[in-house]
Amino acid sequence: MLRMMDKNILLNILFLFITSTFVALAVMTEIQEGLTMQHYLHDVVLITDCFGWIGAQIYLILRRDKKLSMILNSLKRVEDERDFYLNKVSHFKAQFNDLIDEQFKLWGLSIGERDVAILLIKGLTMKEIADLRQTA
Repeated sequence: MLRMMDKNILLNILFLFITSTFVALAVMTEIQEGLTMQHYLHDVVLITDCFGWIGAQIYLILRRDKKLSMILNSLKRVEDERDFYLNKVSHFKAQFNDLIDEQFKLWGLSIGERDVAILLIKGLTMKEIADLRQTA
C-alpha cells in the first residue's frame, strides 16, 4: 500500500515527466520551424531541470528504501536474538523446576509442604501463603 508521501513523490515525477515531454515537443517543433538555439535554450534548460528533479526524486526513494531495508534487517536480527534468549530462559526454567522437584523428593516433602515451599521460593510471606491456602 502506497503511503501518502509515496503518492506525492510519484505524482511529482509524473508531473515533471509530462511537463518535460510537452516542452520537448515544443522544442522539436521550434527546431523544425528553423528557430535559432537562442529561442529555445530556456526550454532545453527546463527539460534538463525536470529530468534532474526526476532523478533526484528516484534517488531519494531508493535511498529511503535502502534505509528501510537496513532497519528491517536489524529488526529481524533483534527478533531472532529475543527468540533465542526466550528459548534459553524457558529451558533454564524447566531445568530449575526439575532440580527443585528432585530436591523436594530427596527431602520427602508432602504435596502440601511442596506447595508451601514453592510459594516461599516465589517470595510470599507465611501470612500470604496461609491466606492463599485458606489455612490458619
